[in-house]
Amino acid sequence: MSKGAQVALAAVVGGTAEALGGGKPARLCRNNALANARIIRRGGVANGAVTGAYVMMLNHLGHQENSSNDNNRSYVIEFNGEHLKIIDESTKELILLIEATSGKGDFMNMPLAQNIENLGPIQEGLYLIYSNEWDHLSKLRQVYNIIRGNGDWGDYNVPLHPLGYRTRSNFYLHGGFFEGSAGCIDAVRRISEVYHLLKNQDITLLRVRYY
Repeated sequence: MSKGAQVALAAVVGGTAEALGGGKPARLCRNNALANARIIRRGGVANGAVTGAYVMMLNHLGHQENSSNDNNRSYVIEFNGEHLKIIDESTKELILLIEATSGKGDFMNMPLAQNIENLGPIQEGLYLIYSNEWDHLSKLRQVYNIIRGNGDWGDYNVPLHPLGYRTRSNFYLHGGFFEGSAGCIDAVRRISEVYHLLKNQDITLLRVRYY
């Protein structure tokens, strides 16, 4: 890492990024990226466009202490209402591109319906994924949940934590046997590919942006 990058990272870790934090310094911990992400989500450091940079830096610090991701890459996810992309944020390389859905029925993947509770797709904006919140379900459990009306969750699911105010909540990224959800992002049977790419990254930034 260059000396300038080291200085920038040290400034963040030391809590001296006061200007970006709205004049309010935040105390971040070098060895706890998950706790730092929660500070960011509460608005203690930054929001909007700079959040992605913070997430990248926190993940980078975590990789310095304990190499966890493939080649220490920093992945972000983008969902545009039709596809889910996993991108290497540092190189902009497209790592994975799959079809995905959000919402259900006539409102599936319909951006104009994003504010309709339980029907429309996930609302635009930034979300955080924490690696320790991934949940795995056996096939037997998945079938049981569908029969009991508990939802079609697929092999893996993880909650999406919004950055900033939303009029809707409780969104997840998950898989399933069938397309469609009450507003979650549904990667259907390819959720395992997403999970295996992201499982060792402490924090992942998700951008939902419709065209």
